[in-house]
Amino acid sequence: MGGEHDADDPTGLNNFKYLNELAFHYYNFSSRLDWQITDNLKAFARVSRMKTDQDQTDFTNGADPLKIRNVTGSKRNGWNIAADTVYTINPTTAVNIRGSFYQAEDKRDYPGMAITEGDYSSLWSNAWWKQGGTDYMAGRPLLYFPHIVVDNNNYGRFGVQNFWYQQPEGYSLHGRFSKYLTRHWLKAGTEVRWKRGNAARFYFADFRFASTETGKDYSKADANTGHPWASFLLGAISPSSSNVRYTPIQYANTEMYGFYLQDDFKVNANLTLNLGLRYELEGGLWDPLYRLPQRLDLTDPIPGMQAAIDPLIPANVKAYMAESTGTKAYSYTGAFIFTEPGNKRKTDMDKNGWMPRIGLAWRLDDKTVIRTGYGRFVVPSSLANSERDTLGEMDLGGFGPTTAVPSIQAGVRGLSWPTRSHLV
Repeated sequence: MGGEHDADDPTGLNNFKYLNELAFHYYNFSSRLDWQITDNLKAFARVSRMKTDQDQTDFTNGADPLKIRNVTGSKRNGWNIAADTVYTINPTTAVNIRGSFYQAEDKRDYPGMAITEGDYSSLWSNAWWKQGGTDYMAGRPLLYFPHIVVDNNNYGRFGVQNFWYQQPEGYSLHGRFSKYLTRHWLKAGTEVRWKRGNAARFYFADFRFASTETGKDYSKADANTGHPWASFLLGAISPSSSNVRYTPIQYANTEMYGFYLQDDFKVNANLTLNLGLRYELEGGLWDPLYRLPQRLDLTDPIPGMQAAIDPLIPANVKAYMAESTGTKAYSYTGAFIFTEPGNKRKTDMDKNGWMPRIGLAWRLDDKTVIRTGYGRFVVPSSLANSERDTLGEMDLGGFGPTTAVPSIQAGVRGLSWPTRSHLV
């Protein structure tokens, strides 16, 4: 929908609005097969697939060779596969085996807007994103035009600041044995669940331009005499909100193993007890690249830190410290301890995962039943963490650096907009 409207402000300039129409490419199907193999053995299998891709209209009609538009596309797809078999040994005994697999895809993925080179070489020739030992483009499945904001009100917004990227998958296997006796219905089972996949909350170069950098006097109120577009043309990036971040792809793996026993015990015609015990063992999250920090050891020395810092300490400061009644020297300890082979989990396993159950159903008459119960539940360690830890926001310590624009010193800007002739 679109069209002209009356102006909604005194200037008469804001006189046109357009409601964006998004295109979704969607389908959803599920198919199930039931098979009575023999009189005692039956099975079923199900496959489900959902696909939802979304893109946006190109309002430039192809006149955007730099792919500079601030638009979003996404993919939200998933697979779910399950199978179940039941074997009846005799009229009172049965065995049940189940298995399942899921895979989800939820990400900002718009290949039509991606920079095909895989880096910023089409915009800058000096490869600044690889300087300093960090390649800010490494491991990114897609790369978009850098995020540029000109104007404090975000009217001049171009490129992509960040995007979500998550592809979790999981497997499970269940086995159950059931036995019916005269007054008891016994059940025993086991369960195994694995969570795998990768995810990240990718960030890109974020360059912002404000009026302050081209104001008459940066340190006074008349800094507002400048203009954001003037700062952009001069390459004067705002240091307060501009940076470049490197976000590595993340893996948040975990497993769960459990078993249970249950008895529905019919004491008499009016009283039934439900007695059960479940046990679960789940390890903490682990990263196959061993990047998860486990703890801070304040006694562990940091290699090379003293050699780098001690020569820079002025002699008079060392002299004052020598006269101190307390600590007389700097401490160069306090290293983070990360996961390693043989100790790969972020947290220890909680081996006290016992969960008893007891329930009671008491029939007072043909119309009234009293039910009560008690159960203990253990929260899995993967759920005790923030939900987004497993979706690309794990704490990876020093593996996700951020480089900020140098601050202004004595009115002198610390960084110029590199090779700005491509953009102005």
